[in-house]
Amino acid sequence: MESDDQKLNTMEDLDALILGCEEAGELLFTAWENLSDHDDYLLTNRDLKLDVDKLAEDKILQRIKPYYASCYTEESGWIGGEDTNHVLIDGLDGTVNFANNIPIFSVSAAIMNGPRPVAGVVVVPLNQQTFSRRAGCPLLVNRKHKKLIKRNKHCSESLLLSAITPTFFEGYPESGHCNYLEKFGKVRMVGSAAWSIAMLATGNIDAVYFPNIYKWDIMGGVALLDHDDFDIRITAHANDNDLCTLYAQGRWIID
Repeated sequence: MESDDQKLNTMEDLDALILGCEEAGELLFTAWENLSDHDDYLLTNRDLKLDVDKLAEDKILQRIKPYYASCYTEESGWIGGEDTNHVLIDGLDGTVNFANNIPIFSVSAAIMNGPRPVAGVVVVPLNQQTFSRRAGCPLLVNRKHKKLIKRNKHCSESLLLSAITPTFFEGYPESGHCNYLEKFGKVRMVGSAAWSIAMLATGNIDAVYFPNIYKWDIMGGVALLDHDDFDIRITAHANDNDLCTLYAQGRWIID
């Protein structure tokens, strides 16, 4: 059984993670407002890399390092060595949107126990929303309990958020991606997986599907989902430990 001190420390680590993500979000929004066509960026085989990604990541690390020596980040990989209990950090989810002056981007981080997120934070700088949750606890939005919106509906009436990556059509039609998307009445892409999952956690949308996506893009959002309310399936990638496929939908959907 946990002692009172252990419970306090457990809450303190999530509070620290929330503060770090919020500070990263403030930094990103200020940088986005000052973004010009002349900002330097590097196009890699999977993503755009901006200096602001690393700056946002550093804000989170400064807050969470007193609680977790081991962190794994998109920009830096392992920091402090590998550990089962670690923090997975994405300082800027939605880099392509950010670089193209589209204000749909987020900050996300998850406290991990092995492959499983046990707490997570998603910060949306545009509307100053902070989503957070620890396993077994209710979802918080801006530190207040958020009631889940549930509306029984058929797949054909439901809204799914997804993304098309460069590998999306590999193996088509055997991959089954399009067959899955066709079940839903509406499919949209917003360019930030963590933000999309946060919208699912509140019930504003009905499902998400992200094939071949990096774990740091989704785990902060996945931690927001209560298994009692959502069907969550994560499939590991055969050749890359950082990649996976996420499918999650509200249990209110009638297939």
